[in-house]
Amino acid sequence: MKVHNFLNEVLVLNTPTIINKNQFIERYCSEINENLTLANISKNGENLDIENLKDLTNMGYTYRYKVNANKFNNYYKLWFKNILKKVGLPHDNIIAHASVKKLEPKSHKVHTDSDNSFGNSHNVICRFLIPLTDGEPTCYFDKCMEDNRFYTRVDTNEFLVTDESNEVHNINIKYLYDIKTNEPIEIRDEYPDYDKLTHIKKSCLSGLKVHKIVNWKHGEIQLFPFNLLHSSTDLDTIKEKWMINGVLYDARIRR
Repeated sequence: MKVHNFLNEVLVLNTPTIINKNQFIERYCSEINENLTLANISKNGENLDIENLKDLTNMGYTYRYKVNANKFNNYYKLWFKNILKKVGLPHDNIIAHASVKKLEPKSHKVHTDSDNSFGNSHNVICRFLIPLTDGEPTCYFDKCMEDNRFYTRVDTNEFLVTDESNEVHNINIKYLYDIKTNEPIEIRDEYPDYDKLTHIKKSCLSGLKVHKIVNWKHGEIQLFPFNLLHSSTDLDTIKEKWMINGVLYDARIRR
């Protein structure tokens, strides 16, 4: 069954004062608990959506620091509650889970960030992203996936999906879901017109249109549907980008 989205657009709002990334990591984070690379997801170079990528060793990494949920919620929960109330989203009983990520060039493909730290115990309100450095923008597309699992696109109809046990499977799909209407739309040979997507393999952009381009600006937050397809637009012009990335849950609602 298609999941319900509380949010059907991408919102960009002001954040409270965020301390610099080093102080934030020292205050809220543990050691690096995971490092991710596209090579861990796909061993076959033909599946990679970055054009002209000849050597897997040149692929960028995403480094992730685990954020202490209790400390983070104690400091930021009231602000999240106020901002969710302001934009008409559930806000009375929220829980925020987050991680800090460092992205290197070529670290992101067309994907969703819909991993759910609470499994099936709470409903996801939306995801959020807070840049800790400036950088190339994020491109949000106009299509969602049908559920809250983590998807990475590798071809027109081929996706890699991570299940509840963190195993990755190849699947083929024919339909994507419109961000506004939630209606299924068959994937067709239409492509977004945006010059900063030239590093993405064309077939991985099939059936997508640009919904919103959001610049990375320290001091702003991006709220977006948890199953929305999006992509980094960075190439090799920057060394790294830092962000707080997470999920806002409604603690009262059980699936």
